[in-house]
Amino acid sequence: MTKEERRLWYDFLKALPVTVNRQKVIGPYIVDFCCYEARLIIELDGSQHFEPNAINADRDRDADLRDLGFTVLRYSNAEIHKNFRGVCEDILNHINQNKGTEHMDYTKLKNCELFLFDMDGTLYLGDEVYDGARELMFDFPRMGKRYIYLTNNSSRAGEDYITRLRRLGFPCKRENVFTSGMATGMYLNQRHPGASVYLAGTKAFHRELKSYGINLVNDELGHTEADLVDVVVQGFDTELVYEKLERACHFLRRGAAFIAANPDWVCPMPADEVLPDCGSICALLTASSGKEPTYIGKPNRNMVDVISAMTGVPNEKICCVGDRLYTDIAVAQNAGAVSVLVLSGETSAEMAAAAERQPDYILPSVKELHEIIR
Repeated sequence: MTKEERRLWYDFLKALPVTVNRQKVIGPYIVDFCCYEARLIIELDGSQHFEPNAINADRDRDADLRDLGFTVLRYSNAEIHKNFRGVCEDILNHINQNKGTEHMDYTKLKNCELFLFDMDGTLYLGDEVYDGARELMFDFPRMGKRYIYLTNNSSRAGEDYITRLRRLGFPCKRENVFTSGMATGMYLNQRHPGASVYLAGTKAFHRELKSYGINLVNDELGHTEADLVDVVVQGFDTELVYEKLERACHFLRRGAAFIAANPDWVCPMPADEVLPDCGSICALLTASSGKEPTYIGKPNRNMVDVISAMTGVPNEKICCVGDRLYTDIAVAQNAGAVSVLVLSGETSAEMAAAAERQPDYILPSVKELHEIIR
């Protein structure tokens, strides 16, 4: 485009009756322009002439984006130069035809009163806070909606999350945090009152269960003199030592019930790294003991049911937001809540498109969620 055409192009985008964002990440791709309200992606190519492999790559890319519910309009610079007005009319007609269609109906999402947010991979990754995450959380009071940070990560206690979230610049009070560790403490008191429990978990998880009055037979390091226990509890243990695995296996083979805080296989980390999570540790224990665990955290609907009872908000007015299909989205589907999958963490666009049960909504990040509900 010429300099004048570029100026006219951006003036045109600003004048549209919808928001068009530049350089958005959709799954594994960075797209030129994206309009969520009309599920439209606009790609500007530098030339009319392409190598055959480039054409095939564009076709594969466009097919992936279509699987996520987008329409891709692709224009060359030469086409814009030759028929600028026609290109603009084409885009506007598409927006007018698609804005407000069934797959763009955000009514159910906008009507939600309580939002349950996963943290790792959804709001931040390590100490890197995602763009727009803080702004969204601070805007909830103005929107007249409530929020809870809901995590399957039992390696930290609830109080630890309050400290961490505040350090990262998020608003957070005690009532804004609910962890799989807290849910495990409640479950043990309801289903195994007074039971002797061996915990294979972090010092923070040990303190969390102690705060619920759980009868733990081991100290914070996993040492115990007990030979038999009623229950073995496994958490996301970032302080794991072989003694804990040996003791857990010993107790499970002698009849102890097997309870696990969460089923996640990995915990996402910066630089595309992961940590083995609770589900991976449980797989080892199942292979060596023959026992399958009862998982407490997401996707167990109990997490949402307990929060609904505590807050008075019915499940259908609760929205679960997260980056994992098998936990964050599954818990919403199991509990009859609204689900929003963000593509900022574990789940790629390809994985989302291949999912047997589709989330209610798929967005690149929580920033787009804010744009929709505010």
